[in-house]
Amino acid sequence: MKYLYFFIIICQVASFVPTSRIFSTNKRRSCNENEGLTDLAASTVTSTETLGGVREFESWWTSARGEKNNSEIQSYPHAVFEKGSLRGLEAKDTTKNSYLFSVPRSLCLSVPFDNNWDASLAIQLLKECELGTYSKIYGYCALLCSGVPYKDCCVPPSTAPDALRNWDAQQKARLGSSQMGKKLLELEEMQRKMWLEKYENIDQKNVTFDQFAWAMEAVHSRAFKGLGAKGLENSKIGTFAIQLVAGGVGLFALLDPLTDNGDTIAAVCGAVALAPLIYSFVSGGESTNEGNAVLLPFIDSANHSENADSNIQFDPLKDCFTLSAGKNCFIGDDDSGRTQLFINYGTRSDSELLLNYGFLNEATYGADIRTGDTTSKRDERRKMLAEAFVRANP
Repeated sequence: MKYLYFFIIICQVASFVPTSRIFSTNKRRSCNENEGLTDLAASTVTSTETLGGVREFESWWTSARGEKNNSEIQSYPHAVFEKGSLRGLEAKDTTKNSYLFSVPRSLCLSVPFDNNWDASLAIQLLKECELGTYSKIYGYCALLCSGVPYKDCCVPPSTAPDALRNWDAQQKARLGSSQMGKKLLELEEMQRKMWLEKYENIDQKNVTFDQFAWAMEAVHSRAFKGLGAKGLENSKIGTFAIQLVAGGVGLFALLDPLTDNGDTIAAVCGAVALAPLIYSFVSGGESTNEGNAVLLPFIDSANHSENADSNIQFDPLKDCFTLSAGKNCFIGDDDSGRTQLFINYGTRSDSELLLNYGFLNEATYGADIRTGDTTSKRDERRKMLAEAFVRANP
């Protein structure tokens, strides 16, 4: 029995290994999200529009999470950056260097990550938006709709206004001077036809194609893939302390001759120590090709930085998604004087970023063009995006 218990402790310690990122999306939104999927070429950006829906979101979050978790919103509230053109999360507490906050799975939308994941998640999102204040994620829907009630508008404001599908023909034509640009235009047309085909196969016939396309844009620019029961990345950091304590108590009970029922206590503690390993085994282990596609309120409000040392994990014992961040996640904003919280979504090509998110990699932009550029006219911004893409992708 003693040798078996030592083996359990060794397995438990060996299970504590550094976890890898399992992100599958990139986004850093140039936020005027008070615009629809059409007629965006000459619109302007204001701080009021950028923060549309924030009040409803933060009120809902505080109510859903309870007063004891109110510090999450206070520590990382939504704010505007880069002269009001970019919405993100302000880091009022930059002393933390690991766990920041968690999102209960009950406040998320999730579907299996299969060939139809985007349409399934889009329909889920539309159903919640239709419910209005009766939705379990009412505040999140309000944020995505920029504070405009879903039932009061034919199509909610775009969540990625500079994504290629929102460009007009003249703006798209600027990409035609490079072979990669031509391929990207072909890819955008293929995506449109694919979305139309998926729309024709859905059961919700009360949903228009424009509404479906809005929801598809939202999930493609915000969803995290590879999270959930399969493809699960256990929060080993969060559970290791419990495992270690359980192992220590069990070992003491086993070796202490004065402890009654030492074998029983050791067996129970051993089971606790091995629980995460057993869960990972029966749920299929780690895999970036399986799992779920998930919309994570609050976490997906953070913007992207390639240098951010962040990590999102699913904790099966607490049934929630956790966000951890290192010092590179906190970056000062010269325009506002605030510190912004960034997270890292991994590497994406310029084509994918421009297609689904409406921005490019920082290296592609160069020093004179930034995501969330202060240019107020959409046409000027899209001209800069097209020129930068063509220059980097001939």
